[in-house]
Order: sequence, then structure tokens, then C-alpha cells
Amino acid sequence: MAAPASRREFKGNVVAVETAPFWDHDIAAAEPRQDEYNNIVGTAHTMKGDGTIDKEQKWNPDWKPLGKPLPEERIWRFTTVDATEKKDQLEKYEDRRFRDITLPAGMENWHMPDFDDSSWTEGKAPIGKDVWHQSGIKLDKHPSTWGNGEFLLLLRTTFEVEDLNCDSYRIAILARQGFHVYLNGQKIHTYIWWMDNPYYRSIVLGKEEIKYLKKGKNVLAVYANDQYDLNSPEHYAAIDARIEGITKAGQEKLDLALEEVLSSKDREVLQGASNGGYHYWGSAKIFAQMGKAFAEALLPLQK
Repeated sequence: MAAPASRREFKGNVVAVETAPFWDHDIAAAEPRQDEYNNIVGTAHTMKGDGTIDKEQKWNPDWKPLGKPLPEERIWRFTTVDATEKKDQLEKYEDRRFRDITLPAGMENWHMPDFDDSSWTEGKAPIGKDVWHQSGIKLDKHPSTWGNGEFLLLLRTTFEVEDLNCDSYRIAILARQGFHVYLNGQKIHTYIWWMDNPYYRSIVLGKEEIKYLKKGKNVLAVYANDQYDLNSPEHYAAIDARIEGITKAGQEKLDLALEEVLSSKDREVLQGASNGGYHYWGSAKIFAQMGKAFAEALLPLQK
């Protein structure tokens, strides 16, 4: 966009040039497959129309639940709370409702392994309330009922680990709103937004999170909240979480399959560049052409 010619410092001389007339064919070829790739690596488990996990899912079969008992057999202890302080309360209809609130006295260390949760409700996951219905999937048959409070503290489920010989580990989590995840008292992940479609998202853990995983007894805890439907006063939610691992051989197999969707070269090409002329993201291709265009426009003026 050219500066106004009326500006005194330009003395009526204004040059306007196209600053990004390029098209990267490698980017154009890779972009249509980027969403498919991201959906695959970001999904741990898809769900069928009746709200159960799809056991026939094509991707990620080499990821296995870590520890015993198996996730579907584990017992969670949980309780619900509401935001009682004015600073923590929100208006009735808000898309993003996840936030930290002041917890009732005595719950400050609810996520620690030695916290006494014996008075809390117990049951199997997913823990939910009302109906989460989206994209042909309906979650309404919950093994455990959430309760009345907006916020759910899942404290805790335990699982026993015999060995730690996986190449990589991840959280597989079903959640409508945001959440905190704790492993053995340490926070290993936070997500603050929301997810419309019901599925178990995949969150790969780095070295800083994996170091809290140990042989023997492990404690997994989650803090989350429900959703207010914009078209209904009903609150709905579902929450479940587990840690899974994949061996080196399984990871190599998965990487080869993903290479067919989006190659490592394509993924590199898609980093830090865009075909939008206005959307240069610091690309050298854009800046080089900007400099060239302005230089060519200024040369005749200098003569």
C-alpha cells in the first residue's frame, strides 16, 4: 500500500510496487495434505457414533496403554466444585470456560499422590454429564456421573508400571473444555481452549514430563470443567485420560506410514513460509523480492 502522496516529506513522489509476486509450488503441493497429517498425529483414538472408542482405527495401533489395570478397568476418585468467589465466576454463556478458581479449603494439594480422597465419589471413566453430541457422535452413556459442579477434580487414578522400555509416551485425553494433567503430583500438560468434536487427542510427552513417570505405582490426576451449550441451559461434558507408550519399532513403523501422507521434506517446506503475498512470516523469498522491486522502482528516479 502506497503512502499518501500528500505527505510533505515525500514531496509528491510515491512509488508503489508489488512486494510478493511469487508462488511456491512445493508449498502448494504439500498444503492440502497438512490438515490430514495434523489430524492423524493429534488423534489418539477416534469414537464411533454410539460414543465408544473405535477399535478399528487405522492409525496409531502401535500405541499401547501403559500400566495395569487397563484404562477401562481403572477406578477414579472424583468430586465437583463450583466457582464461589466473584472473581472466578463467568457469565452463563461463554465458549471458553476453563480457568483456575479458588478451591475449597483443604483441597489445595488435591493432585498430590498422598492426598486423602477417600470421601470422594469413585467410578470408571469416562466421567460425564448430559449429552455431548457433535459430528454424528453422541456421548450420553457415562460409566460415572460427573455431578452438579462446573469443575471436576479427578483425584485420582493409579496404575502399576512394570517397565519403561517405550521409545515415546503420550497422554490420550477426552475432554470438552480445557484441563490440567498431573502425573505423580507434577503438572505435565495444560490446555486452555475447547474441543467441539469428541475424540481422544494425542499429546506427546517430552523429557521434562517423562521424568515423572516411574516403575511401580503412578498417580494420574486431571482438573477440568464442563461446557454450557449456547442453545440450552444444560451443562454437558465427558473426561477420560490415560498414558500410552510406543516402542522404537512401533514408532519407526508409524513414521513410515505417515511419510506417505506428508513426507519429511514436505513438512520442512511448510515451516515458516506461506503462499499468501501478505503473509510472509519472515520468508527470505518475500524480503528478497521486496528489496529487488523497490530498487528497480527507485533507479529511474535517481537518474
